[in-house]
Amino acid sequence: MITAILWRALLRASQAISGKWKPSLMSFPLNLRCKLKYPEVNNPLGNFIIEIPITFEPKVSNMELQDFIILIRETVQKIINYCDVASANDVVEMMANLYNKSYGGREWGANDEFTCSSLCRFHMQEADFGWGNPSLMHFGSRHNQVLWLYSTQCGTSLAVQMDLKENYMDFIEHDQDFLAFIKI
Repeated sequence: MITAILWRALLRASQAISGKWKPSLMSFPLNLRCKLKYPEVNNPLGNFIIEIPITFEPKVSNMELQDFIILIRETVQKIINYCDVASANDVVEMMANLYNKSYGGREWGANDEFTCSSLCRFHMQEADFGWGNPSLMHFGSRHNQVLWLYSTQCGTSLAVQMDLKENYMDFIEHDQDFLAFIKI
């Protein structure tokens, strides 16, 4: 739901800036570790995360929040269902195809590309490299238009860092529809 709220706000910003609804591609993270039937991927070192390309193609002048939630949920569930029955080779092929779709957005006409990265439940604030726990966290990216979701230090809330183009951020900072969902 959080990603749906954020993505919808970004598309509303895009529409306000350009004067029209444009196709959009959201790269959505999915941890495959617990989704695959292969026990050897349950506890390896590192992450087993893929980016799922979710596409918005404007058909109406305004989409409701529930439409974004359904779009994200159905796309993710389709991948999970596929992983339930796929062979290891099929999963690798699927991952390659998803990668190509994520970075081929402009080929199908996507004008707005956004990436969402979730570090929730990774306990980043507990990292200690000999200097104690971090007091400030920043997740930088060389890409623009990235949303970072991560657990707060108390572990009961979610924090969002938005690395956006300035005109998008200006719109979102004053968008009452978006501001109704957040706590600063």
